[in-house]
Amino acid sequence: MDRAGLIAEAATDSHPSWPSNQGTFRFLHPGSPGCDLPTARRKSYTARRKLKQVPDLYVHQVGLKARNLERLRARQRLEEESGRYIDLYDFAPVGCCTMDAAGHIQDINLTGAELLGAPRRELRGQLFAAVAPLEDSRPFRAHLKRCVETKARVTSELTFSLGTRGTRTVQIISDPVLDWSGATIGCRTAFIDISETKQLETKLRLLSEAGPALTSSLDSSAILDAVARIAVPELAGLCMVDVLGESGEIERPLVAFADPTKQKLLARRLKQLTPSPGQTIQARVIESGEPVLLPELSDQIRERIIRHHAHPDAMRAAGIRSLIVVPLFARGRTFGALTLAVVTSHERYSFSDLQLAQDLATRSALAMDNARLYVEAQNAIAARDTIVALVSHDLKNPLAVIFMTAARMLKVPGRKDRRAESRKFIESVHRSAERMNRLIQDLLDVSSIEAGQFSIDKRPQPVTSLVVEAVEAVQVQAAARSLRLETGLPQGNLCVDCDADRVSQVLANLLGNAIKFTEPGGTILVRVEPRASGVLFSVADTGPGIPVPHLPHVFDRFWRTPDPARKGTGLGLSIAKGIVEAHGGRIWVESQVGQGSVFFFTLPLTRP
Repeated sequence: MDRAGLIAEAATDSHPSWPSNQGTFRFLHPGSPGCDLPTARRKSYTARRKLKQVPDLYVHQVGLKARNLERLRARQRLEEESGRYIDLYDFAPVGCCTMDAAGHIQDINLTGAELLGAPRRELRGQLFAAVAPLEDSRPFRAHLKRCVETKARVTSELTFSLGTRGTRTVQIISDPVLDWSGATIGCRTAFIDISETKQLETKLRLLSEAGPALTSSLDSSAILDAVARIAVPELAGLCMVDVLGESGEIERPLVAFADPTKQKLLARRLKQLTPSPGQTIQARVIESGEPVLLPELSDQIRERIIRHHAHPDAMRAAGIRSLIVVPLFARGRTFGALTLAVVTSHERYSFSDLQLAQDLATRSALAMDNARLYVEAQNAIAARDTIVALVSHDLKNPLAVIFMTAARMLKVPGRKDRRAESRKFIESVHRSAERMNRLIQDLLDVSSIEAGQFSIDKRPQPVTSLVVEAVEAVQVQAAARSLRLETGLPQGNLCVDCDADRVSQVLANLLGNAIKFTEPGGTILVRVEPRASGVLFSVADTGPGIPVPHLPHVFDRFWRTPDPARKGTGLGLSIAKGIVEAHGGRIWVESQVGQGSVFFFTLPLTRP
């Protein structure tokens, strides 16, 4: 056998995938028996030609197998991707569906079917408006119409009524599906349950409005009413406030139901709370200062809660399903508890609701504590005014006796030396009596100003005479301290509408302070300047001045300078401020340390 025949046989034997040599061709050596030379040559040529084609067939077959394998792998990847897409579509966190232009559901994912409350196979082919639990189908029809007509994305909010699960707010977003001609043949729609987001927005809005509502009044009843308006019905179906009384017992001043019928039948009885310490959740929260969250109340827990109430039947009738109790804490102490309760079957409180309740309790506690402090302050002021009135009344009679006795003794004739010695003591008694009388009058003035009962008798008064009389009254005191008194008065007959005695009291107070605080050799200047809206009075001195930290307090009641050498009652400037403001004017001070002080006040002009 020649080389070509050997190669052919080797090829057929070594490649099982090739066709067997049985029934094909066989090479004969030229010159061998049965060999026709032309035929042999032709066959040899044919064999060589076929042998030349064998590698091409092998390469083609290998390439074909590789392509088939690649197609198989691509198909597997496509199936995997398709499976993942189907999973993403079916289990997406939002509902998805496709609809035709009339609103028939063509396909919907599992989330959407669950939100609509029906199996997916039953929803295909149905009208969305017919199977969706819409409170009103008109907003959806308007939404679909806008999407079809505008050929643009449309977003709307719908309300789903889910029976025992309550109502849900659903945001629906639709994109149009267009055919080859640009006509709208349907829409791809996503609908998202945004109920929790809307509820959170509402709660945050209520919380932002709570501050002004709670601080608008210092009356305890008004604050409790504001708490009820904020909490019911947005945050709770039932709101209660418990506080510690002065005797340590727990009182319940607020019970507010969202249901008017329950408010009428149950609120009064629920206010009658008489537990011992630690017997109720509210009492334990007040004792510990720690909040309590009960998302789900079983019958057993509910019975434990109502066991110690004065009216357990009323507590049962309230129908509490979920409960939050948070402490009312202010100024370092817990003085009460705020209770929010769900009385419907489908809503439940969560940790975010607890945080919101704590924020509301913090604001409520501050407002309630401020109201309590205000009442205490008012009571203290009333008690002080009563004492001042009693003391003033009781002191006036003895002072009158002292005045009359001193005056008579000064007039009694006697020996010259004895009369001079007696006169000295009597004058000292007289001066002390005058100071006591002035202090009593100051206390009465302060009480009248604070009580809003300070009265003035306003009449047109010439400015020049007011200032001249006030300066002349202190001229002797100024000369005794070697002080120079100067005035700057306007030309003409300038008049102010005022109570002359009270304005003289203001000027005397300002001049007296200037004389007391100005060192000998200094100057005091009293000026009057007309202004468009009134008359400006000023008393300037060359004293040591007032430090900046003290300036805001100089008109406060009972405030006195820290200088021990210049003590006073701390009432003069406070009374001056009250007198000026009673006239409709304003009083203030400007000062620099080492350069003196200037006190200003204004009074209204007399209009012709």
